[in-house]
Amino acid sequence: MTTNRAVAVRDAVNIDTRRPRGRRGANRKLTEEEVRVILVEHHFGATIAELHRAFPHVGRTTIEAVCKRRTWKYVDIYGGTRNLHAEKFERLTR
Repeated sequence: MTTNRAVAVRDAVNIDTRRPRGRRGANRKLTEEEVRVILVEHHFGATIAELHRAFPHVGRTTIEAVCKRRTWKYVDIYGGTRNLHAEKFERLTR
């Protein structure tokens, strides 16, 4: 394995070393638990407007981004977290 490839593989698996995400982000407005509640409620039919009323400290676009999985992608609704980069690496190396 070349050096560049080794670095790329390391960075893909250890994404947490490059930038904070979710709960470690300095500007976060939601906790992982709140994100799970939003995802579950949206799954069972709550609208973006209803969720926005339930979480008034968060902007409507933030709620929409969570529901469309543009942000907080790694949060699993069952209580865990997912390492999306590790999963992608595993798929590519099969």
